[in-house]
Amino acid sequence: MPFPRRALLYLARKRGKTLTLLALLFVVAALALTSWSIRGAAQTAQLNVRQALGGTFTVEPDSSNMSNWGSSSVGSGSQITFQGDPLTADFVSEVVEGVDGVRGGSGSVSNVLIPETTDGSAALELVEGADGDSSLAAAYAGDDFGRTVQFYAVSDSAFDSYFANGYLRLVEGDPVTEDSGDGVLVSRDFAERNGLAVGDEFSVRRATVHAQMAGIDVEDTRTQVRVAGIFEPTAKSQADLASWSMDNAIFGTISTLDHAREGTAEQGYDRVTFQVDDPAELDRIVREVEGLDALAGKGYRVSADTSDVDAVSAPLENMDRLVTALAAAAVAVGAVVLYLVLSGRVRDRLHESGVLLSLGLTRASVVGQYLCEVLLVAAVAFALAVPASSLAARTMGGALLGSASESVQTGGGDGGVSTADGVSTVSGDPFAPTFEVDGASFTDIEVEVGPESVAALFGVGLAVSAAAVLLASLPLRRMGPREILSTLS
Repeated sequence: MPFPRRALLYLARKRGKTLTLLALLFVVAALALTSWSIRGAAQTAQLNVRQALGGTFTVEPDSSNMSNWGSSSVGSGSQITFQGDPLTADFVSEVVEGVDGVRGGSGSVSNVLIPETTDGSAALELVEGADGDSSLAAAYAGDDFGRTVQFYAVSDSAFDSYFANGYLRLVEGDPVTEDSGDGVLVSRDFAERNGLAVGDEFSVRRATVHAQMAGIDVEDTRTQVRVAGIFEPTAKSQADLASWSMDNAIFGTISTLDHAREGTAEQGYDRVTFQVDDPAELDRIVREVEGLDALAGKGYRVSADTSDVDAVSAPLENMDRLVTALAAAAVAVGAVVLYLVLSGRVRDRLHESGVLLSLGLTRASVVGQYLCEVLLVAAVAFALAVPASSLAARTMGGALLGSASESVQTGGGDGGVSTADGVSTVSGDPFAPTFEVDGASFTDIEVEVGPESVAALFGVGLAVSAAAVLLASLPLRRMGPREILSTLS
């Protein structure tokens, strides 16, 4: 009788021992597969955090060195300006093309303008909201400054931090680049309130108080713009004035802003934000950028603050190590227990083995029967463990990842994150809107048992089971049938 058939008959006859072995292998497999699946989800969450928060660096004038700055007269007032070479779109291209690992970048400079109809006969309707600074709102209640909106001049809106980090999403039209001319991006709410669609035109101008301070006619600052695209905020935002919220913001070119506020293009962008392919390469990339001739000794600083990434990732890394250790322990302990159980079964079946050997069966046939028995039970146990592990992984993994994200607390600041209550506040400009983002969104990962994990379970599990059988059957392979029977008698 072939040994596979003998194995099936033995498993059917010894149902109690078969079920015991099945339960043991099921528990070990379910625990290992659950832990491994949670580990994979934790690593995915870490990658999301690094890409969302850590894959950027900023180049801007060094405000701590006063020798880089000077005062100049503007109309009836004065302004502080940077005295070094301006940041331009050419500099952005030089970094993107010359430094390996930089995916893209965008210069940015902002100011406030008033949106009106093309002929300036009427103001456009703004999206209403609450003022973040009631005293500032009261001070300009009787002036057209209260109708100003934030105008962001960017060299490439696709790589602007608001869009690249996911706080804004382009839903219609095309991104704004240095070559977009009079093209601008507006929010969907703003467009719907004013009946604007892609291709429509309106105008922007300076506030009266700003024009008077500069000693120019406000009409000379009027600039015609064209809607090139429409965006949607993915999170709520609040600004000192309700009109400065992101729902009212306009993204355009520096040439458009320069027409309304002469001298902007000459001064260049306030800052340039770059996106990198791999956040792990950020330190190396920053060092290379700092060594470029365009920056060295010219009063600029390159900043890449990773404290937010470290703070958000730390609980996830701790959980990663925990579940990795748990999976390894499950496999190791399971292998030892399986070896002990199989050793006992081999000793209990020495008489049966001796009889089979005395009847002319080879040791390979007898050991093959034992191996076939265990592998058949293991295959059934692993198959049952897959759906059970999937349910356990979703339940336990969701709770563990939620606990990890809730434990994160980091400070705000430029591009800061604060998730003590599950809400993040993000802003890189004291006058720019502050976003409130669900901090758990970075770690909101669905834990699932993937085909790779199942394949690994069967591969490793069957290999460990086979090794345990071979080790447990060593006494049988060293003894002859007469020696076995004489020992038992």
